[in-house]
Amino acid sequence: MNIVEHSFYIIKDDFFKDFPDSSLVKNKKGKRPHYYCFKDNFEIIWVIPTTSQINKIDKIIDNKKKNGQQYEDLFHFLKIGHKEGVLLIANMFPLTKKYIEREYTIEGEPFKLLDRSKILKIDKKAKKILALLRKGVKFTPIQADVLKIESELKSKLNH
Repeated sequence: MNIVEHSFYIIKDDFFKDFPDSSLVKNKKGKRPHYYCFKDNFEIIWVIPTTSQINKIDKIIDNKKKNGQQYEDLFHFLKIGHKEGVLLIANMFPLTKKYIEREYTIEGEPFKLLDRSKILKIDKKAKKILALLRKGVKFTPIQADVLKIESELKSKLNH
């Protein structure tokens, strides 16, 4: 399968078995789309899970505002097909294409983000969050160890 940047994919359950980090956003039995934001030099693909639980995210944002915490780069609201959704940027994680089950489709068509301004905003947020993760910043008390996953994936690619 050819992996297309800025598209949405369904992740194989095998990924969550091979990397059993309880802090990863769960797969929801193959129904949660993940947005592919970028690939690094090692064939590692960074994906961002989505949610349709807008009210839950609004509450998180309200709490962060009350506590004077930054939140703008952690989420990105957008329409995914005909539904409102949120990209959970702070919950992004790496994988390789072997863990991609299939394209996420709406009415039989692969869903891809086409709006260049949205793509640029999301990519900017994702790169900023990844840079902060690489510096050891945690966005939640139970942040997934995505750098450990990345390291293990790179190690498997080299063997």
